[in-house]
Amino acid sequence: MNRLKKFLLIVFFGGSAFFGLFLILLNLPGSQSEKTPVFGVSFTPAYATSLDLNWQAAYTAMLDDLGVRHFRLSAQWDTIEPIDNTYSLDDLDFQMDEAMRRGAEVLLGVGRKLPRWPECHDPAWAKGLTKKERREKILENVRVVVERYKDHPALKRWQVENEVLFPFGVCPDGFDIALLKKEIELVRSLDDRHEIVMTDSGEWTFWIPIAFYGDVLGISMYREAWNELLNMHIQFPINEGWYQLRSRLVAPWKESIIVTELQTEPWAGKAIKDMAPEESLKWMPLEKIQENIRFAKNVGLSEVYLWGAEWWYFLRQQGYPEIWNGLKEVFIGQQK
Repeated sequence: MNRLKKFLLIVFFGGSAFFGLFLILLNLPGSQSEKTPVFGVSFTPAYATSLDLNWQAAYTAMLDDLGVRHFRLSAQWDTIEPIDNTYSLDDLDFQMDEAMRRGAEVLLGVGRKLPRWPECHDPAWAKGLTKKERREKILENVRVVVERYKDHPALKRWQVENEVLFPFGVCPDGFDIALLKKEIELVRSLDDRHEIVMTDSGEWTFWIPIAFYGDVLGISMYREAWNELLNMHIQFPINEGWYQLRSRLVAPWKESIIVTELQTEPWAGKAIKDMAPEESLKWMPLEKIQENIRFAKNVGLSEVYLWGAEWWYFLRQQGYPEIWNGLKEVFIGQQK
């Protein structure tokens, strides 16, 4: 047998063994956690508006009718600084103040890359900035937000950027770790009383690199997605044990791990606003949401923020309140 054939056999059997081990790890049986996590939701006014909703009404309904007491909010750059050096913080003031009035807590995201497409929410006036100029503007933006809300009673933690090591979204010039370090240093210098959350993809990245930063690691938890390359819907063959194992592996760097984005909204081949309510419900019925919540409970992390509350409210307004009503017990129940 010549050397080439030996090499090909080694590659084949080695690759097969690695792939087999990978599949085993993905399907590790998880231990059943007896802990009940704290449940909250992510909320983005711009997304609610894109669904033709009154975002203030949607937000207050989440507080008053749904019973949410833990929110993940964002200071999106294009929203809070629509004009260079002119800040518009009334909408964020409203969200923070309404949360405070109900005794709710807020995980507040700052920076350039924050939840919801296109991820990097650059204002129109920033399009022609050089990388250096953009960095300076982002740091100034972070400074303004932190100084305004660091003493706000509703503030629980900061989130600096969102999944910066995961190449998802539209982010001109990409993202650099040097800026991330400066943002974290800036937040700490302005507010040393609130923890900093750093986030990562729960499925597609290693967690450890981002775990070197901040105080708390936040991960996403998705069990299915639409694949643009394959033009099809795919299920992730991942059990609870996959997340539990990775949590143990990253524990030397980050013991505090939470779920910042649990999938409870359909991820189909088109936008929700382009689907009839019946179609979107086929992708993500109440039963699937309840199963995802059960799955997250079994993983055993202390906090879980559900993704898609704007869609639940949209369905309710369209005459489909099943998901909204079905999830009340999740939020109202934990107030008792």
